[in-house]
Amino acid sequence: MAMRLNGSTQYAWVNATPIVTFPFTLAVWANLDELPTAHGDEMVAMLLKDGANSLNNWCNLRADDTVADEAVQSNIKGTGATAVAEASGQVTALTWEHYCGIHESATIHAAYMNGGNKGTSVTSASSVNFTRIFLGVFRGTSLNDYFDGRMAEIGLWNVALTDAEVASLGAGYSPLFVRPQSLVAYWPLIRDFRCINNATYNLTGVNTPTFDAHIPIIYPYNRPNIYNKTIVAAGDGQAFRLRAIEKY
Repeated sequence: MAMRLNGSTQYAWVNATPIVTFPFTLAVWANLDELPTAHGDEMVAMLLKDGANSLNNWCNLRADDTVADEAVQSNIKGTGATAVAEASGQVTALTWEHYCGIHESATIHAAYMNGGNKGTSVTSASSVNFTRIFLGVFRGTSLNDYFDGRMAEIGLWNVALTDAEVASLGAGYSPLFVRPQSLVAYWPLIRDFRCINNATYNLTGVNTPTFDAHIPIIYPYNRPNIYNKTIVAAGDGQAFRLRAIEKY
């Protein structure tokens, strides 16, 4: 089951974050009910500093609503300009797609779609200082750019992942396979809002988000609290739980 949001009132959030500043990577699987040009910018995830400086301390991962563009963007704003990293290619409605944003430093930013299609920015976004996490909405002076569709498998790392690691995520491997020692928060969004590696970051759903069919994902065989059954043997002899989660 993946979290489903209605595009108008629902979102999830937590008043805490393991990421305060650079470097970091944010990745998520998203399935839009309609294209951004029909609905407006689709905000998938957002880190921000709450309070008077919130409009100058944020990072978001979204599907942009520009006509004939509709690309995955990872945008970040500190005390200076807004850095906009945009992946090549267009998002698709009613299809699971992988979005990823990497912010290695104030001047090194990248966005990816489906494990590739990398776009970069070197615009300086200095002095970021995050305190909260929002999923499915942009929080500025008001709430807007609600997400309409399903999202799942959200990972947050305190390092800049490599292109090869992003490709692995885009190929359907769980964030648990990718630098797990640096995976500081992971929300599978299977039936509930838990952060399974640190309860400090458990989410609160607002206006009763629901749960619907999940993206098929490859999980480590011995990972607890993941609900699937199909087991295959990998080439090195290790067993994995594989691609049955959508049944649940």
